Amino acid sequence: MRQRVRVVAIVKNQAGEVLLLRRKRNDQVDIGVPQGFLRDFELPNSRIEFGEQPEDALMRVIEDDIGIKVKDFHLLDAASFIDPQYGEDVANIYLIFEIRLAVAGADSKVNIGLNNRKYIEYHFVNFSPTNPSTQNPGPDNLVPATELRIEEWAKFVLEIAYVLRKNGPVSSPYAPEDLSRGMDVEVYVDGASKGNPGPSATGYVLISPTEGEIERGGASIGLGNSTEAEYEAIKRGVARASQLGYKRVRIKSDALTIVKQIQGSSMVKDRRFWRIYAEIERMTDAFDSFEIVYIPRELNAVADAEAGKALDEANQM
Repeated sequence: MRQRVRVVAIVKNQAGEVLLLRRKRNDQVDIGVPQGFLRDFELPNSRIEFGEQPEDALMRVIEDDIGIKVKDFHLLDAASFIDPQYGEDVANIYLIFEIRLAVAGADSKVNIGLNNRKYIEYHFVNFSPTNPSTQNPGPDNLVPATELRIEEWAKFVLEIAYVLRKNGPVSSPYAPEDLSRGMDVEVYVDGASKGNPGPSATGYVLISPTEGEIERGGASIGLGNSTEAEYEAIKRGVARASQLGYKRVRIKSDALTIVKQIQGSSMVKDRRFWRIYAEIERMTDAFDSFEIVYIPRELNAVADAEAGKALDEANQM
């Protein structure tokens, strides 16, 4: 079975209403949509281009295709959905992000004018369950306050969001973690590559719950791509925490795909990274406690700056 990985955004305005969009018709890909018919409404979404991180693809569709400014966002869930439109041999993997707009009334700033390449119409819609006692609402149990025809995959994503919210607040992975929960140190890491592939570098910063910032640094790693740089950054962050004698370590990275691989929730399919993955696994096995979590790029500014500084210094040599 083939897989397509896409980012999808649940964009909420100040009233908590969700943004739905109608995509322009494309007769080459609109399988099963009769000529002359409009497509159903959907959530903002995009495939992840080669070399992109998921959050880059998310910002591309939100800021470039829709023209809105984001206040904050967090990863809500990841889920697989087989869309009959594309046949039973294609599984769509959706990375579901929840987004809040930057300013009150920002829904008036949605920009899908005549020159928009993807969308022709939008609505902010209030969703509610038709049966509040339903423990696991199906497609017919979650309806908009206005009757719009919605793509089945978008209904599926909205159901996931509703169930997660119904079962309690979802803590944002971007919020600062409580280091007192059994961790001695947090290591923020980042990799950078100019040209992808091109000159590459890593950066890190170690934070202690009792001492604050312990140290920061970066290093050039020669030529490579962004994935190699991110893996190397994690490896060096783990190694530095071990060298300093820490036994309970949390790594923070803005490379979502690699974080999921090290967490064990997705496979490392590219054999070029099997060795460094095994090295990281071996080093982390020596800790009493270890975890790796994803954070957005804006919360990783120090490690990012250290990687950039190392790149600049290498270029001057």
